[in-house]
Amino acid sequence: MVKRKLLSPDPSEILDPLRLMAQLPLQPYHVLADLRIGSGAFTISLAKHNYDGQIFATDASAQMRKNLQEKLSQARLGNVQVYDPKSESKILPNEGVDGVLLPSMLVAEAEPSAVLSRAIGLLKKGAWAAVIEKHGSDSEEETDNLPESEIIALAKESGFRFSERRDLDDNFYIIILRK
Repeated sequence: MVKRKLLSPDPSEILDPLRLMAQLPLQPYHVLADLRIGSGAFTISLAKHNYDGQIFATDASAQMRKNLQEKLSQARLGNVQVYDPKSESKILPNEGVDGVLLPSMLVAEAEPSAVLSRAIGLLKKGAWAAVIEKHGSDSEEETDNLPESEIIALAKESGFRFSERRDLDDNFYIIILRK
């Protein structure tokens, strides 16, 4: 699989976090993992909703992690732990998390199946993963999306069950997968 060039902005910069959260099977006590924090809008909204739970947030970019730490401090949210993805096995609970958010991660990776395998390894039995991706384009020049059928096939190969798919807006859709 070839690493695709992202032509669209981070979904957390475009999507309304409340619209996204309405599509997720959330409970206020859930322990969640946000594996690409981007602007931090999703992480902060999840932290406010999951007031009795915990959010583990990471990003490959140290600058994004630092920016989120500052925003969390300003918002006075103490239920979010921002961590370096290299220390994931030491940080996340051994029993797993209730949900994983994967915003536009599959398209950016050379091996999207590795992202899905990582996600399923973080989850408790019966837990969910939310894949947020950009709608396809008719343009052959645009390479910043994966076909939905390919995402579902890769997810099944990784051990996920397909649960549902919904449009979030004109640009993005969400696929809910179950372990």
